[in-house]
Amino acid sequence: MPGAKLKCTGCKDRFPREQMINTRAGNFCSSECILEYSRKPAAVKKVAKVKHQARKENHLPWQIERTRRDFNRFIVTLDEVMPCISCGRHREIYHCGHFKTVAAFPQLRFHPANAFKQCAGCNLKTKHSKAAENTMEQDYALGLVARCGQEHLDWINGPHPMTNPTASDLQLIRKLVNEEWRVIRRDGWPTRDWHGFRGDTLLEIL
Repeated sequence: MPGAKLKCTGCKDRFPREQMINTRAGNFCSSECILEYSRKPAAVKKVAKVKHQARKENHLPWQIERTRRDFNRFIVTLDEVMPCISCGRHREIYHCGHFKTVAAFPQLRFHPANAFKQCAGCNLKTKHSKAAENTMEQDYALGLVARCGQEHLDWINGPHPMTNPTASDLQLIRKLVNEEWRVIRRDGWPTRDWHGFRGDTLLEIL
């Protein structure tokens, strides 16, 4: 129809039909508009990615999971030459085992005094029965005393204030343990006695 106008897919303005450039992506008023539109998906995707990353960095469950993974790796590497804290044997597969459970004592979840390298068998048998859990706790306690002394066990069993780390706190903890993990991997030795740390939270080191 003469004089009819079409809406530009890029800028959304209307132009005479005969002026428009028809493409698979739509109708455009100019080659410049086509170029601008071709850049838009990548730009939108980039902005969305930045926003998504920002949401993740402020999302507490996501930060806890990331920190759990890196902290556990750090503990296993820290005790690399040591046997399982519970059974005293050298095994093939190791986990980061907490003496005070994460569910009951979340304030000690990322505390190196409460976490040691533990073989998968000892760590996983707590899931089978209450009796197995009690046996594991007894074995773990004996291992703690043998390795670190009764004072260490007494401190772990003592009262500990509840801590509520923010997403930013968890990022700092993760940065700290990852830096130390790299040092141990490079030098074969930690920079401090991490299991002997007695602060309420690792953030006190920073």
